[in-house]
Amino acid sequence: MNVVKENNNVFNIEAQIDAKLKLLKDNYKKIMEEVKDNEYLVDVLKDYEKYMGTLLEDDKREKEAFELLDRHISNLLEESKTNTKQNKTPMTKQDVDFLKKERSEINKIIK
Repeated sequence: MNVVKENNNVFNIEAQIDAKLKLLKDNYKKIMEEVKDNEYLVDVLKDYEKYMGTLLEDDKREKEAFELLDRHISNLLEESKTNTKQNKTPMTKQDVDFLKKERSEINKIIK
């Protein structure tokens, strides 16, 4: 059950990151408008652009990592089917169900 608890923590962190990214985007739009009236905000705008770029790069790397996990889980599930057919030690139904659930959660994040 520790895996489930850790999994929930990951999803909570993901939600927090998404909320902060949305806030940054909203603030960026406001600053873009205010820069037109106040030239001193140009540096603030540049800082926001740099920070948002970093966050978007991190988001891209995270998505790639989740896609890698998805492929790995898919391979494990396929291997389990093959092992069952070849009378090798198959995964338990619990293991398969757990992997399917994890894969479903990962796909929600990726999309």
